[in-house]
Amino acid sequence: MNCLLLPKNSPLTLAPDNPKLEHVKSVLKLKDGDEIFAGTLGAPLQICSIRYISDGGAYLVPLRPAPQAPTIPVTLAVSYARPQIARRILFESACFGIENLIFYPATKGEADYAKSSLYTSGEWMKRMVEGAEQACASSIPSFQTASSLEDAIERAVEISPADSLRAAPDLYEATSNYADFLKAGAERPHCILAFGSERGFANSDRLLLREKSFELVSLGERVLRTDTAIMAAMAIFSALNPCKRPKQRF
Repeated sequence: MNCLLLPKNSPLTLAPDNPKLEHVKSVLKLKDGDEIFAGTLGAPLQICSIRYISDGGAYLVPLRPAPQAPTIPVTLAVSYARPQIARRILFESACFGIENLIFYPATKGEADYAKSSLYTSGEWMKRMVEGAEQACASSIPSFQTASSLEDAIERAVEISPADSLRAAPDLYEATSNYADFLKAGAERPHCILAFGSERGFANSDRLLLREKSFELVSLGERVLRTDTAIMAAMAIFSALNPCKRPKQRF
């Protein structure tokens, strides 16, 4: 945790039983009056002073604005994955700062993955907030679920700029290198990325992707886990599209 994020529009207070307060005390070891990056979800971060109160809780006093972490202009459509992999995808998507995340049931995926309590209990939000706290950011990706790859593509196109790049990493039928693809389209800063299931894309998926103007691209010659492939793609995109962030001021 590199910043403390509280629910949207909530007061800057921590109840005695809030796990984040325990983290502040036992891991960060902040004393009364120490400073921490903090804020509410979706609002600008502040550098705050933490104040402990007699009931065991704490409150935060904003002191000055904190540097704001930029987002990266990516819309990600990814197949439902095993819950432990999906948790990593949610965390890392928020950590990298992508703008939009869409989960869909893949042709070659496991149908039961979509039934995980990860999506019905609100845990998906918790994982993304943790990713934002790791990145010292106050925003998380917009999140939605789709009924199919085609539905996911339609949703992605609807919420992305009309001139967005469209790419789908594919080990077997890629026609270009992902980094070269991004460099060639550098004047189009937004990218829609579609990822298949753990078993990859079905042939029908590839036909659909090509019909929707997606280019099949390569991330290398090795078979990667879905979460690893996504992190690799995000890291390459971020490296080729650097965002300047103000120096931290304490």
